[in-house]
Amino acid sequence: MKNNNFGEGVMLMDNIEAAMKQAKASIQIEGGKITPEMTRLVRLILEEKITEEEFAEALNQMIHNSRKNNPNQI
Repeated sequence: MKNNNFGEGVMLMDNIEAAMKQAKASIQIEGGKITPEMTRLVRLILEEKITEEEFAEALNQMIHNSRKNNPNQI
């Protein structure tokens, strides 16, 4: 198991599902879009299957790819 700063041990599956549902709702209320890849990445960090460093690297790559594919977006 990878170590991150989300507390000791892996979050319980029910807690992960509740956290994911709440986060998605908040983002969508603000007009944000959530891709399946974003959901997968967040789930991996919550389940401690990747480190915070791996999460940040994957997120940066996602942002880079998004900007490359959508140059007019901020």
